[in-house]
This record gives sequence, C-alpha cells and structure tokens, in this order.
Amino acid sequence: MRGFFYLQKGRVSSASNGRVDTKINCLLPIQNSELWVGTAKGVLRWSGTKLTSEGVPSSLLNLDVLSILRDRDSNIWVGTSRGLFRYNANGVSLLSTTGPVAALFEDREGTIWIGGTRGLERLRDSAFVTYSLPNLKSESMGPLHVDAGGRTGLRLSRAVCDG
Repeated sequence: MRGFFYLQKGRVSSASNGRVDTKINCLLPIQNSELWVGTAKGVLRWSGTKLTSEGVPSSLLNLDVLSILRDRDSNIWVGTSRGLFRYNANGVSLLSTTGPVAALFEDREGTIWIGGTRGLERLRDSAFVTYSLPNLKSESMGPLHVDAGGRTGLRLSRAVCDG
C-alpha cells in the first residue's frame, strides 16, 4: 500500500500526510466530502483536504479496522481485529469481542449482518444471532452480499472443508 490518494482537477495527489506505513482496509463516505478511513492503525478522517485523526473518538484510534458501516440511524459500526464497536451520539461502545469482524452490511429491514471468524452473525433489535459454519475453516472472509431474492450471504476465500 502506498497511501491515500485523491483526484482533483485532473491531478492525482497524496493525502497520506507522511503516513506511508498506514494500511488502508476500508472507506466510509459520510457527507460533504467527508470520508472515514479504516486503517491498520485506527480510524482517520478525510475532510476533502487532509487526512487526520481530528474528531475521531480516542477509542477508535490504534485499532486494526477491517470494516466500517453507517446505518440508517447514523450509528457508525467499526469492525476490528478485536471485535465490533458502535459509535453514535452516546459515544463508543464495544459490542462484541468474538474475534475479527471483517465484513458489515445493513439490509433493507435495518438488520446488521456481521462477518467474522465465527461465521455470519445477525444483529436485530439488540440481539445477536450466530450462523456458524461447521467443519469449515477459511483463511479469509469476504464481503457480505444480498441477492435479488433478498438472501444474505458471506463470500469465503481459500476455504477448506474438514473431513
């Protein structure tokens, strides 16, 4: 990874502000050219002119951020190597420490789908439901997807089935 770049008036420029060692894992557009950037060293904000940690809660710094989502109620969900965090007007809450959260998705009904090493979890009305993947080991969880029939699934990469 060479950093964070942007295109303005036909010119590509670096926005990394000297942060060449920061691995960028995910992006979340917010509003008015603001972008939240999930990195291996926490959340950063792109204001349209600079990449900074200003305005980011301190509990979202120094985390390995793997996925990020803003839901219909303006909660910001941050999936990390340590678990799942939620940021809203009440602050930051650690909701789950069940391992890495590699994928986040909100469906039409407002259900949050969480992809991680334990399988696929569903958060609806403050309750977690886990859909485990028995006898399946995966080195990499991929993105969540909803098909035309409304079914939600998790793409697995390099999966190996046990006997």
